[in-house]
Amino acid sequence: TPRLTYAMVATFIVIFLIKSTMWPRYGGPGDYSGAGYLAVGGIAFGDPAGSDWWRFLSTALLHVPGFFNSGGGASSYLSIHLLVNCYSMVILGRVIEPIYGRITMLATFIATAFAASGVSVLASTLNLPFSDSIFLGASGGLMGLLGLLFTMGRVQRHDLPAGLTHALRRGVLISLFMTVILGFTFSGYIDNYAHLGGFAAGALIGLVIPPVRAVGGRDLALWQK
Repeated sequence: TPRLTYAMVATFIVIFLIKSTMWPRYGGPGDYSGAGYLAVGGIAFGDPAGSDWWRFLSTALLHVPGFFNSGGGASSYLSIHLLVNCYSMVILGRVIEPIYGRITMLATFIATAFAASGVSVLASTLNLPFSDSIFLGASGGLMGLLGLLFTMGRVQRHDLPAGLTHALRRGVLISLFMTVILGFTFSGYIDNYAHLGGFAAGALIGLVIPPVRAVGGRDLALWQK
């Protein structure tokens, strides 16, 4: 049973409900550049009030109300953004949690969420095309989990079922392609740099962390733990 997967989905939902209750007190859910966004854990690099290190992770646990925008009221407790990320978490988690174990999955999500925020901040600092100084959502960490699957067993060479690895990599490539296409189609709402940064970080983790022994991997060495 993928208990961690469901726990993470529940965490996304609880944090969203708390954020939606707090946000109106600091400017409303449409205020992404002011006190409201920063008060609930958003990141605004370059702003002394919004560049704390922990915001690189907390911003990954926030989601936009409504259909990527909301005027407040009851609609602030609804979110297409949250729904898509929770669905993606269930799909990925039900695959990754049995293959890599709970600790590796959680650690990968956290590490790649940090990486996704870092790449997004770097892109914004360099004023790269389609970059934005305001970003939030769990998709960077979810892309990190995709990256983890993509490099599964490529280096460790364990007794992983060939059909399983081939099918997973093919699914990852299709998901990556669709994400990039959607990212550029809706570039005003989707942070391509966070997605690519999270995916790359997850792929690097997959090169050094093996799946669990039960699926043909092995137990983690001390340095890997």
